[in-house]
Amino acid sequence: MGLNPDIKEILELNKRSSSAQSIAFEKLEKLREKIKSGDSTGDKIKDFVIVNLGTLSPNNEKPYRETKARLKDGIGGQILVVKQKESTHGCPGIIPPQYINPMFIGIDTELRLGVLTSGLKLDIEGGEIIFPTERHARKYDRSLRSKWELKEGPISLGLYEFMNLGKEVKRRRTPMLNDFSSFFEHGLMLHLGEEVEQYFSRKSPLDDKCILDTSYVDALNLLNLEIPERFKKKYDENVHQKRVGIINKLEELADKESRLNTEIESIYGSIKHGGFMSEGAISMVEDEDDAKIVSIGPRMKLKETREEIQRYLKQAIELVMHKGDLKLKQKPGMEINVSDYIYGMCEKYQIELPK
Repeated sequence: MGLNPDIKEILELNKRSSSAQSIAFEKLEKLREKIKSGDSTGDKIKDFVIVNLGTLSPNNEKPYRETKARLKDGIGGQILVVKQKESTHGCPGIIPPQYINPMFIGIDTELRLGVLTSGLKLDIEGGEIIFPTERHARKYDRSLRSKWELKEGPISLGLYEFMNLGKEVKRRRTPMLNDFSSFFEHGLMLHLGEEVEQYFSRKSPLDDKCILDTSYVDALNLLNLEIPERFKKKYDENVHQKRVGIINKLEELADKESRLNTEIESIYGSIKHGGFMSEGAISMVEDEDDAKIVSIGPRMKLKETREEIQRYLKQAIELVMHKGDLKLKQKPGMEINVSDYIYGMCEKYQIELPK
């Protein structure tokens, strides 16, 4: 007989186990359908996990229960959801390299900020995790010009997004193998109450000084929320510097425009002399066709300069520089009334002012 009876017994047990698993799976599928149809275990989190994850394990319920407990204490306060994902930013070469250099792997970040109005909600049928807010501000941090936009309704996350909860994506230090065995990292962080302000206030890695991200103020303004004094002070300083910078740039461009106009006029004015001298070289200018050709360069620069002036004027409007009574001293004894200056420039360069 040998070990044959032992082997037979093991195979029989495996067969029973497989049969039991099959029966359990069928019963679980029926349970999921019952919950989808409106029945309940009496526990919303258990219902959600059964339907969307297909499991009865309490371990899978843990992230939802912990989040529910956190949100319960945060009702009425700010909530910030930070979603991250790695992506390639301009990896060079037509043929993908075997390894991707870390300098070409960036981290895209989505921020969503609002005021929590109630506890955690779960959309069982849609598989969504919902943080109730009346409205929220959203921004994609992909460039320095990224702006917050106002969105109505709650902050919601998909099932697989939520699975990254508690994970922060760090910038890579080593090359990543460029094949299907390597995957981009994803992260999701949740901040409540005072944690939100702390997120926008970080220590410099160089000297431990506090760096304030004043884009937080833009989000708070959209949501009509109170602005912390230290952020307000820094924000006002930054705005003032931007306004001064815009005025300086507009003055510089206006001077450049004037010089280009003078150069173009000189080219056309040189027709009667038959030539135009520039940088030690003489160009033949006997008629308007010649002048048009010789002035191509300055005319193109003039067009670019005027377009740049228009871009700065639009930035000035965004900073509400066309209103108020702000005055800036440009030179000793010279003061500019900013609103009058911007208004006049907008009129000259055909930039429409908001009503």
